[in-house]
Amino acid sequence: MSEGLTPREYIVYATQRWPIFVFFCLVGSLLGWGISFLYPSAVRATTELYVGLNLEKNQSNNNSVSFAGPRFTNADDYKNWQMANLNALVYMDEILDETLSELRAVDPYWYDIDRRQLRKSLHVYWRNAGKWRLVAKGDDRLRVAQAVTIWQDIIVDRVNQAVSAAEGLMSLEKEIDGLSLSLAQIAARNVELDYLNQTLLARRESLLQNASSKPLNENDRWSIWQPVAQADLGTVWSTLSESFPASDAPLQDYLTWIDRASSALAQEIQSIEAQEENLEKEKLELANIYAQTSDTSLGLSENLEVEKITTDVPQFSSIRPTSTLILIGMLLGLMSWIGYWLVVFSLPAQKKN
Repeated sequence: MSEGLTPREYIVYATQRWPIFVFFCLVGSLLGWGISFLYPSAVRATTELYVGLNLEKNQSNNNSVSFAGPRFTNADDYKNWQMANLNALVYMDEILDETLSELRAVDPYWYDIDRRQLRKSLHVYWRNAGKWRLVAKGDDRLRVAQAVTIWQDIIVDRVNQAVSAAEGLMSLEKEIDGLSLSLAQIAARNVELDYLNQTLLARRESLLQNASSKPLNENDRWSIWQPVAQADLGTVWSTLSESFPASDAPLQDYLTWIDRASSALAQEIQSIEAQEENLEKEKLELANIYAQTSDTSLGLSENLEVEKITTDVPQFSSIRPTSTLILIGMLLGLMSWIGYWLVVFSLPAQKKN
């Protein structure tokens, strides 16, 4: 059949017999499909989670996305940020270690399984907020059911902890902001009192340098009265105002009054500094609690909602490499077809020999 044909002509001749090509590929595919039923099949157990974002709650609190850093003006960006965080959370070592610990408490089989093996068998499938599918793959129906069920429970519990922590961050931030405002006010008050005290002491030095037997005029008396009155010393000021020297009092009475007023200002400054120190300690404690709570929140929003869709047993399905074996069978059929024509092409040469 191939006598007198060049290789190029023979290739054209062979490719024109396409029904033979189809036959080889079809037989190979059927063989692959048949072998797939003899191939040991794995088991897949599936459970479902509801994942949602309460954006109405987000709108009621403009600071709700500030805790993990970024601010979003687009709801889709905010949603994608949360979905990405949640997708990372389900594979965290913390989650898998706790899952493995719970599994080992249920079945000694899991003592031979490490975190890496468990992670390899677990998968999550999702396209958006809404329904997320948690899947465990393996050879044993009971074990994959155990894995996906306990994994789901750990995820829900951990997410609820994180969401509760995120809610706690809001009140903590308000407390820290309140303390920061109080500290700023105290610092300003401290500066003001120190300035008034220095002004009063400077006035005292001026009076000593210009000592006179004459009574002080109203401007001089006002320069002594005004700094203390401006200090707003509360009940102490009532006592000081009542004991302020009369207009015809000698200079020594004013000096004595200034010493008493300066002492009262110094005590008020010490009291304020003690308050400032206590508030700084309180703020530091809250900052530490905030950092710990922030770690617990794992960057999740207080608007995130994760719940089980159902408490029914997982859904099971068999995993067979049918499509892969069909493709392999088709490739083997193609190779067989090429081998067939190579044999046919070589037959005349064998006859001549």
